[in-house]
Amino acid sequence: MVTYSLEVSRGYVRLVRTGQRPARPGRAPLGPAPGWEDVIDVDSGDDPALDWDIQKALYNNDEAGWWTDWPDPLDPAVEAAIREALILRRGDAGQSARSRMNMRRLFLSLPWELLGPRPALISLTYPGDWQRWVPNGRAWEQHRRAFERRWVRRWAEPLVGVWVKEFQASGRPHLHLYVGLPGGIVAEDYAGLRERTLLRHRLERQHGRYEGRKLLPAIGGDFGGEFAMWLRTAWSEIVGTQGHVQRHHARGADVAVMFWSDAAEAKADRTVVAEYLAREAGKWQQKKPPPGFLKIGRFFGVWGRPVGFQPQATVTALEPLVALEVEERLQRWVNWKLYVLRKGAPPATDLAMRRRGDGVTAFGLGPGQAERLLRWSQAAASRKRARGSWRGAGGEASSDRHHGRSA
Repeated sequence: MVTYSLEVSRGYVRLVRTGQRPARPGRAPLGPAPGWEDVIDVDSGDDPALDWDIQKALYNNDEAGWWTDWPDPLDPAVEAAIREALILRRGDAGQSARSRMNMRRLFLSLPWELLGPRPALISLTYPGDWQRWVPNGRAWEQHRRAFERRWVRRWAEPLVGVWVKEFQASGRPHLHLYVGLPGGIVAEDYAGLRERTLLRHRLERQHGRYEGRKLLPAIGGDFGGEFAMWLRTAWSEIVGTQGHVQRHHARGADVAVMFWSDAAEAKADRTVVAEYLAREAGKWQQKKPPPGFLKIGRFFGVWGRPVGFQPQATVTALEPLVALEVEERLQRWVNWKLYVLRKGAPPATDLAMRRRGDGVTAFGLGPGQAERLLRWSQAAASRKRARGSWRGAGGEASSDRHHGRSA
């Protein structure tokens, strides 16, 4: 049974389809082919001879009967690629498109006001010989969790925000944290972080992004004071470079405040900020791990759920006819937005296409637009139902040529 629902957050409207669509006349049924349960796969581990004996026993020792239908062996390179793919865990091949979409929706549904008046972007990096200090994703994850524990112990308040894993062009892993700074930071130290953030933007405009950052002084002293020095020391101790790599103590941690003045913070639209953070965190070029770096796990997550920093969205069940009308209108919004982004130019590549009814996410819409959208869709569905314009027991529309997109 197929069910539809409308998910509405502060920054997006999403039509969700759950369940399995019933097969149409003339089409093959969905699901496994008939008789699939009769296929037996045997693997005893590391003993091929034992596998041979078990296979023959299962097939009543009819060696000639099943051997003639046995597929030809694969090329060794293909077999090696298959084995490598089978041992990869979540995240080991990079962040998937679905994960990036989930991250974007998460960012746009979080109550960013809970970060307080001092939101900031904290970057935690590793030394140049990073393989020595973070050999795999499991060690990386341990460092991330240790940082959270140190934060709570030192500042006596929960760490609230989101974290994102990324890789530099050289393959070096690093963490980006979008969090609220502790309330225990004195005003002078926070003012120093603001001054440094403004200096960073001036240097980047004058010398370029990377050269400007090289000229930027490290955090600490006049630029962050006690908090900055604690951050530098805590991260270098977690990684293990304290007393070994002095440059990592100075440059392993970086802070950039989100708002450069109290007036800017008071007037800021948190939804716009969330969209900016989602774009920055979703760059696919920075989600590709270097060869051999495994056990990465999730690429993003949330801190502060116990204090209410968790996704906020309303979900409304929809009738199938209303859902298809909602999808039509969401697709118009997405297509128009894509047209504007391309400035009228045709797409360089075809967008991912979905069958009608599979759902669509429209970013840039909120609860107010969703309410009007639902009202219009209900009215349109009522008119078409009265005219008998719908066909199909599953509530399908007369056309099946529409595509689901997101933007």
